Amino acid sequence: FMPIAEPWKGDGDLAGPLFLCYGVALLSIAIVVTSDWVLAAGMALLWIALIQLLDVKITAREWLASARLLPERPVLVVLAGSRPSEVGALMQPFGARGEKLVERAGPVSVVLPTVDSVKPMIIERAKSWPVAPVLVSGEEDKFAAFRAADVALAASGTVTLELAVAGTPMVVAYLVDGVAKLLRPLVKVQSIVLANLVLGRNVFPEFIQERA
Repeated sequence: FMPIAEPWKGDGDLAGPLFLCYGVALLSIAIVVTSDWVLAAGMALLWIALIQLLDVKITAREWLASARLLPERPVLVVLAGSRPSEVGALMQPFGARGEKLVERAGPVSVVLPTVDSVKPMIIERAKSWPVAPVLVSGEEDKFAAFRAADVALAASGTVTLELAVAGTPMVVAYLVDGVAKLLRPLVKVQSIVLANLVLGRNVFPEFIQERA
């Protein structure tokens, strides 16, 4: 059985496959033992993420040049969600966290992958950010940005698996509405981050509700 060797770190070409192999092994065993088809769906998502990542031919340096980003400047990828409710809740606090990062670490390049359904909303809300983000669309540009990023700030969801497969360090946050907040005591899992569930321990920090 593959040991846990911090598969999200190290060489970018190796980190993703290591994470995938570990996740597939873990989920396969869980499925055999528990017949849990939710985990089977998780395994499928891992495979999809790796296939998409391996399909990206451009290198991180080439992508930075194509996006006109300075190669010596740290890159922060921000993923505020793919639904209007997520974008509405997270764009403001994510922008504030980006501002604090600039205050502490100096200039950074901010990349903001988006999808068509929420792109106008993201463009409007990003106007208040102190650092103007570079917006990217499409799976290839998204995964290329993941490879080029030094760190990601992400909404909880399947994107955390994609970031882990890409070998991108991340911090995860999430806000829910009042009705969903009432159901919080019913959540029994150790983490809301799918990548943490695959690894079996809370490797990637998560901040929920008032801590986001």
